Amino acid sequence: MSIEAILIVNKSGGLIYHRDFNNKTSATHLNGNDYLILASTVHSVFAIASQVTPKALKLSPPKIDFTIPYHPYVGVPNPNSSNTSNRRTVSSQKLGSFKGPDFFNGPFTSWNKSGIRQLITDHFTMYIYQSLTGLKFVALGSSVAVLGKNAAVSNEVADNFLRKVYCVYSEYVMKDPFYSLEMPIKSKTFDQSVKSLVDNLL
Repeated sequence: MSIEAILIVNKSGGLIYHRDFNNKTSATHLNGNDYLILASTVHSVFAIASQVTPKALKLSPPKIDFTIPYHPYVGVPNPNSSNTSNRRTVSSQKLGSFKGPDFFNGPFTSWNKSGIRQLITDHFTMYIYQSLTGLKFVALGSSVAVLGKNAAVSNEVADNFLRKVYCVYSEYVMKDPFYSLEMPIKSKTFDQSVKSLVDNLL
């Protein structure tokens, strides 16, 4: 799974962070206005999708397990691996709130229980991780659509990856005394950490 862009959308639908990892000379490269439109569209479609429920599901709601399995070392270098020459560390500083090099070490519950989690098209794949406060972390992936059993695994890996981006956001953005909520993120440390996570993603 290759990540081409990361977006963070606040609970009002505003784009507060975006980072493009694609070639800027590419014909598919989006500019700043395109990302603003994309963020507001994702927010709107997410809100609509969370309200649209088939009547059959309302009458007899299925028991759905929203637990996301843990996939170790997604986006971070594996200390047990012998091939670490081309891997980058997430940050030279140790994260104070998270234990170990892998941020967390067990399954977790998805807070996104009624909206869109994954969108697959012929041109790109979009993964969305929503925090409990309504913040949406969006990853735009490569155009290769993953189908069948591998689609579920790909979605789980994306959830693990975006949760780590959320951990880095909590560490470097929310603990910044000069950051105002719902405003654009301008932290260089956060930006470098996100780039390291993407660089280390297999």
